[in-house]
Amino acid sequence: MIRSKGFPPGTTATALFDSDGRLKAHPAYKQAKAGDKDAALEVVVDLAVAWVHGALTEYVLVDDVTSLGGTLAELSNYIQVFGGAVKGVVVVVNAGRNPALAPKKHFIQLIKERFDDEFTDIFGIEPGALTANEAQYLAGFRSVDAIRNRLAAAEQEIDRRLRSKGIARAPKEASVGARADEGLSPYVPGADDEAR
Repeated sequence: MIRSKGFPPGTTATALFDSDGRLKAHPAYKQAKAGDKDAALEVVVDLAVAWVHGALTEYVLVDDVTSLGGTLAELSNYIQVFGGAVKGVVVVVNAGRNPALAPKKHFIQLIKERFDDEFTDIFGIEPGALTANEAQYLAGFRSVDAIRNRLAAAEQEIDRRLRSKGIARAPKEASVGARADEGLSPYVPGADDEAR
């Protein structure tokens, strides 16, 4: 799916801490990082404020650590594509250089001027849907070829790191968010649990 919805103007990330020391010191952190959902919930409940909003049409996004903000942006896009509203964002650690979520307009304009439609073709993201940190980083590239080269190098580095841990990367599949543009229904918890 092409990310087409950016953060609404004025959306800010509320970070509970400015470093990840307390997060990593939590007794359940290692289990949460290994994929234990109960441990992850324990970490969030212990360290974050529980926020409850509306009847499942308004959402507050919560993440443990954010740097560029892409994961939160993808979730925000998915929620908005399906008619929901993002009311706020809470992160335990905001490790990004820019604490804002929405990018400055001059970065978006610069990316549009330099890269035209090729940018959306490469990343599947409309420039206006970038996060502030993504836009600031990508505006530093002078050509589409420079972006393609950096992307290829990053893919090779990810593969190298995974192989060093004995993990083979699965073939690329469409992300869950891709279903929005395909007109497919979003995942409904419990709807197909018997098949699992």
